[in-house]
Amino acid sequence: QDDDFAFACVAATAHFRATGNPALALDVFRRGLAGRDKAWTYGRVGELASAANPLLPALAAGFGGETGWARVGAAASIWRITGRTEDTLPVVAAHALITDGHYTAAQKHAVRLLTDMRLVPEALLPALRQFADAKRRLVHDGSNDGTPHDDNVARTAVRNLLASATAIPIPFAHAEPDAQQWSGHR
Repeated sequence: QDDDFAFACVAATAHFRATGNPALALDVFRRGLAGRDKAWTYGRVGELASAANPLLPALAAGFGGETGWARVGAAASIWRITGRTEDTLPVVAAHALITDGHYTAAQKHAVRLLTDMRLVPEALLPALRQFADAKRRLVHDGSNDGTPHDDNVARTAVRNLLASATAIPIPFAHAEPDAQQWSGHR
């Protein structure tokens, strides 16, 4: 995202929080959703909570976003604005699986969001438990900078999700055609 646009979003959100008037923030986010900063904007609009209701149609378009980050961001904002889970939970859950040894930003966001929602599809539980209980590291560490290993971070997040979420019987894989069940193989 453009640094100037990111600053505008932060400033507009702060203005909304200070004044209670959403007009400026809605204008900034509306421009973001219509422009090149769309994928980044999807996940930020939810900070306005119900004041962002006018932007719901533009957010719904994010379910078809080009990246997992965009799809999860759109679902996160819609959930934060409306509290709806029937259309947001499957999208988020489809991105919670670590499928290729990498723990991406979209996966981190999805696991954190499911933990915030306190819900997880029953069909996702076996794969999450298998990941949390695996005997060997399954996520590559891309940092090598002294921070916790990516595998440890991912397992902690998944374990927090499993400890706090209620399992519900809804499908999740249909939300993203290329979602794969984690199989423990690379």
